[in-house]
Amino acid sequence: MRSSRDAFTLVEVMIAIMIIGLLAAMAAPAVLKAREKAQTRLCMNNLRVIHTAGEQYLFEHPDDDDITLEELKQFFSNEVIPECPQGGTYQTKVDKGFHVTCTVDGHEL
Repeated sequence: MRSSRDAFTLVEVMIAIMIIGLLAAMAAPAVLKAREKAQTRLCMNNLRVIHTAGEQYLFEHPDDDDITLEELKQFFSNEVIPECPQGGTYQTKVDKGFHVTCTVDGHEL
C-alpha cells in the first residue's frame, strides 16, 4: 500500500523552482560584475605588456616618433599582439615617452 507522501505535490515543486529562480536572479548581477572586472584587469595587463614593449622599442630606436603595434610584434611571444577582451583596439602614441590607450575603456599607460 502506497502512502500519500511518496511524491512531491505540484505546489512544493513550484515553490522549489521559484526559490531557485530567486537565487539565480540574485547571483546574476554579481557574476556579470565579476566578469566585467576580470575583463578590465585583462585589458590593463595587456596595456602594461604593450607599454613595456613600446618602451623597449623606443630604447632601441630613440629617433622613431611614430610606433605602430605591428612594429612591436618582435617583443611578443609568437609575435602575437594581445587583443582587447572587450573587442576594442589599442592605440599607440609617442609623446615624451610611449603611450598606449584602449578604445573601449579609455585606459591609458
